Amino acid sequence: MLQFYFHGKRGEVTVHHEGIELADIEEATNEAVRPGREIARQAALKGVPPRGLIFVVDDHWQPVCRVPVDGGALRKEHAAKEGCRSGELEAP
Repeated sequence: MLQFYFHGKRGEVTVHHEGIELADIEEATNEAVRPGREIARQAALKGVPPRGLIFVVDDHWQPVCRVPVDGGALRKEHAAKEGCRSGELEAP
């Protein structure tokens, strides 16, 4: 099992220091979709467009994926393809 941490970004980065153990990166990415859907649902109830990102990082603070929360469908973007390691999320 691997340790993953889920951080949010809507303006400023919200860091969550409590991680969870999951089997692999794909499972961690799928886990990130849940809060993204909740953010989108809450925004819709308030009548505002959803926005933000959910970053998934490993126990070495290396980003492995991000899940954008926007007006469209939630989509998973793997770090290797999307440049998630480019400084969007910095270590504390």
